[in-house]
Amino acid sequence: MGELERLGGTRRCAPASGPPAARVLPRSQPPPALGTSGEERTGPISTSHATSPHPLAPFHRYEDVTTLLCDPSCSGSGIVTSPDRLYDAALIGAGGAAADDSAKRVAALAKFQAMVVLKAFSFPAATRVSYSTCSLHEEENEGVVASVLKWQVDRITRKRERDAAESGEPVDASPIDESELFELVECLPAWPHRGRPTHGLDEAQAKMVVRTAAEHGTNGFFVAVFERKKPPPPPPPRPLGPPGTARVVVLLELSGLLVLRARRPLKGKPPSLVAGGEALYTRPGAVALCQWLAAHPRVTLGFMTSMRPDAAARAAGAALGGGDAAAAAPEAVYARDASAKRDRASASTLDTLRDLERVWARAGGVAHGAGPERTLAIDSSAKKMKEHPDNVLVVPPFGLDELNAGDDDGLDALRFRLEQLLAEAPDDVREWVRREKALATLDGGAAGAAAAGAAGAAAAAA
Repeated sequence: MGELERLGGTRRCAPASGPPAARVLPRSQPPPALGTSGEERTGPISTSHATSPHPLAPFHRYEDVTTLLCDPSCSGSGIVTSPDRLYDAALIGAGGAAADDSAKRVAALAKFQAMVVLKAFSFPAATRVSYSTCSLHEEENEGVVASVLKWQVDRITRKRERDAAESGEPVDASPIDESELFELVECLPAWPHRGRPTHGLDEAQAKMVVRTAAEHGTNGFFVAVFERKKPPPPPPPRPLGPPGTARVVVLLELSGLLVLRARRPLKGKPPSLVAGGEALYTRPGAVALCQWLAAHPRVTLGFMTSMRPDAAARAAGAALGGGDAAAAAPEAVYARDASAKRDRASASTLDTLRDLERVWARAGGVAHGAGPERTLAIDSSAKKMKEHPDNVLVVPPFGLDELNAGDDDGLDALRFRLEQLLAEAPDDVREWVRREKALATLDGGAAGAAAAGAAGAAAAAA
C-alpha cells in the first residue's frame, strides 16, 4: 500500500475507488483571519466586549499587555511522527492537483500566520512579540517574517491614505515614528541552527531566527522574535468626567478587610473558598457592600491586596457574590505586584506601602488616570497608606475574633459613611476625608472626657 493509501484509511481519504489523487478529500480550511471587530479570532482573547464603546474594543482589557507569544496553526511539517507531515509529503509526491492543494494550503496558512503577528503588533503597549511554528516550510517561517516586516509599513501607509481621503487633506508624508514599527532581534543566540536567507530575508536577518529539523535530533521548529523599535507613548488617561459628576474610584483592601486568610480551613468553619493554597473567609456584609458599590452610578470599584494575582481575582470574585468558581475582572484587581512597594523607612523588608502612583499609571486598570482627587482607598490599616493619608478610610480589620463572634458590623458602618460621601459628591475626596477625620477626633475627645468624668465620679463615690 502506498503512503497516501495508508494515510487515507485513517482520516484524509474517502473509501472510494480510483487513483489516489482522485480520492483525496479537500483539506479543512485554515483558521479564519483575525478581524478588527472581534467576530473571528484565535487564542484565549475574549470577544465578550465586542460591543464596547472603548476605542480598543474588543481588546481594551489587554491594552497594557507588553509581551505576546504567537504560536498559530501551522502545517506541522516539522513534527517527525505527525500524520500531517506524512500526508503533505504524500500529496506532494502524488503530484498534479494534490500537490497544488498542498501548496495552496501552506500559502493560506502563511497568510493567516502573518495576520496573527500583525495583530500582535497592534496591541498598543506591546514591546516584544515572538512567532513560532513546528513547520519546515520556508513560506511559513522566513516568508512570514519577511512579510510582516514589510506589511507593517504598508499598513501604516494605507491608513495614512485612508485618513487623507476622508479628511480631504494631503497624505501625511512624514517619516513613520519608530514607536509604530517592530524589528527582528536575535533569538536564542546559543542555538547553532539558524534560518535561511530566503523570501526577502538577508543573511544578517536569517541569523537572528532559529530553525531546526529532524537531522538535528529534534522535531522541526522555527522561532523568531520582534521588538518595538522605540517604546510606545503612554496612553492618555480615561476621562473621569467634570467636577461634581465624575466617578469616585473606591479601592477596597481584600486581605484583612473583606476576607480572612487562613493556611488551612478552621475547625467547624467551612471557608468561603480556597485560593492560592489558603482558606478564605468572607466578612459579613462584604458581598452586599461590594455589589452596592459595583452597581452605584458614581463609583468605579477596584480591589488592592498583598495576595497573588490568581488568588486575588478569585477572592474579589467571591466578595462580589460570584461564589467559589468566579473571578473578578483583572482590570479591577491590583495584586501585590501591581499595588505595593517596600517601605524604605522600615527596618523590615516585609513592610510595604500602597503604591497609588503605580495604580494610577497602570493602563487598562479601573483607576488609570484617576489621581488623588478621585481615589478613595478603604484599608484596615493607615500604616500602608501613610504616603496618601487623605485618600484612605480606615476600617477595623476582620480577624479570627470577628469571625468567631459572627456579629461584625464594620462594613455596615462603612457603607453609611460612603453613602454620605457619594451624596455630597465633593470635587476632591481628600477634603471629605479630612473633615471625617476631624469629626472623628472631636467625637473621640468628647467620648474620652465623658469617660474620664464617669470614672472620677465613681472613684469619689467609693
